[in-house]
Amino acid sequence: MENSKIEILERDKIDKSYRWSIEDLYPSEEAFDSDFKKAKEYIQEIRDYQHKLKSKEIILECLKFRDKISRILDRLYTYSHLKFDEDSSLEQSQIMLSNSQWLLQSFEEATSFIEPELISLGKDFLDELILDSKFEDYNFEIKNLIRQMPHILSENEEKIVAKTSLLAFSPSHTYHHLTISDFEFPDAFDSSGKTYPLTQGTYSLYIHNQDRILRESAYKSLFGTYKKHQNTLASTLDMSFKFLNFYSTTRKYDSSIDYSLFSDNVSKKFYKELINIVKSNLKPLHSYIKLKSKILGLKKVRLFDLNVPLFDSERDISFEDSKDIVINSLSPLGKEYIDLVQRAFSERWIDVYENKNKVSGAYSTSCYDVHPYILLNYKGKLEDLFTMVHEIGHAIHSALANKSQPYTKSSYSIISAEIASITNEILLLEFLTRNTTDKTERNSLLNKFLENTRTTLYRQIQFAEFELKISELIDNFQSLTAQNLNTIYDELNKEYYGEFLETDEFSGVEWARIPHFYSPFYVYKYSTGFSCANYFAERILSKDTGSYINFLKSGGANFPLDLLKSAGVDLESLEPVKLTIKKFSEKLKEIDSPPAKP
Repeated sequence: MENSKIEILERDKIDKSYRWSIEDLYPSEEAFDSDFKKAKEYIQEIRDYQHKLKSKEIILECLKFRDKISRILDRLYTYSHLKFDEDSSLEQSQIMLSNSQWLLQSFEEATSFIEPELISLGKDFLDELILDSKFEDYNFEIKNLIRQMPHILSENEEKIVAKTSLLAFSPSHTYHHLTISDFEFPDAFDSSGKTYPLTQGTYSLYIHNQDRILRESAYKSLFGTYKKHQNTLASTLDMSFKFLNFYSTTRKYDSSIDYSLFSDNVSKKFYKELINIVKSNLKPLHSYIKLKSKILGLKKVRLFDLNVPLFDSERDISFEDSKDIVINSLSPLGKEYIDLVQRAFSERWIDVYENKNKVSGAYSTSCYDVHPYILLNYKGKLEDLFTMVHEIGHAIHSALANKSQPYTKSSYSIISAEIASITNEILLLEFLTRNTTDKTERNSLLNKFLENTRTTLYRQIQFAEFELKISELIDNFQSLTAQNLNTIYDELNKEYYGEFLETDEFSGVEWARIPHFYSPFYVYKYSTGFSCANYFAERILSKDTGSYINFLKSGGANFPLDLLKSAGVDLESLEPVKLTIKKFSEKLKEIDSPPAKP
């Protein structure tokens, strides 16, 4: 490994063709400021509708004006958070993001009267609106509003709750500023003593390296830093879950989890059954960890060993080469889908490489009136290729939904989102497996599926159980501390990974590096997405793509489990999960285990 390969550049040193076309949102900050001013004025104007939502005509007028403002705010927020994420050290970007969040809070406060006033008109009146063709764009929203009636507060109470929204972001903002902008990690070193700069982005590269000294060094440097700040990080997570508890109790939900699952119309019963079905099938995972320890020549593995490839078939894949692979692997999805993928490449929807102070990881984001955006930290490894095709799945899902649905029905749930991204990963994996004749590469790709299942099904359910446990502490008037968080997390490590995992002084603090915990009860959706994606991928490869593409186009026109049922997938039966675990067991048996490494 050469330092030159992982040199972290200033953003302006990266070729424009590899930076996203943020100018498609706003060509200049002056244009941003103009929309900001306009939105601010509109927010004041929409207050004039308060106490006037009596007739269908005024209601429709108000809702359309609300959406007009919301679309501007979506654009403003998207621009400001992209600017922040491409270089979080710039003060102007920090101010812009903060101002956008403030404006969103002002909008929530200004429009907080709408739901209480509509509810005051009674269910019979709302049922009339649902049947009125003029309200077709709003029928699902109104149906959902009827469902929410027991949890809607009075007008004044809604105003107070709306004012707290910016405060509720504070724990997450503090966490991200601390871990992205302020954390500095000691250099990592390999078995020859060569040093390497350690960042949030390069850690993922080192942790996959065959040199165990480098993996352990990077692991200790990174989590040693997190452990030094574990009390502060425990405090931010504690406050985040206390905000969740505040909203759940204020809105009269039975628990934090009931509040969190309500928007997707998912029951606590299903959530717990999902954890239970996975926990009752940990034996295949334990067998996989045993296989890892055997191939790596270890009595037991440690957390920094879990991600290392078991087969030496890794090859560098340039970003340019990755484009062709992505297009070929997704070709079974049809021309409409592929045309959008090609636009993503040619129109610079993607921010490709890491630069100094760029946010780590990867994501896709979009607003209704502009194409989606994808953030990557591409380093040319197979994992980066899978990350890219995953995020392309999100982006094309958004593009199809935005084109097919009105604004009010375009935003889809995370459950639907993860299906779209993981289906792409499975199609890529199948494409690569079919097109290799090399035994080692085939083993590597089989192992890739096993890793996907470990990280996307088992690991996310481990996270989901962790969230359930800590939310129950908060709901029972207890606080989260570094000590109890470390203990809970490490006990789950031992349970999920079994006797062939060796824990250490840092393994319990891994919770502190998981940003998803600041969006509580989010991660289980990765596991459901992975399971449903396996089902869809089989149909797509059998040339049955219609129901899947229609599922993507449906956006948020219904609750996710209902959309799945319309596409022929019954998630509540847990059959997709059972089938995925079965597939995991079968693929595990197909691995041709080589001799243990010395």
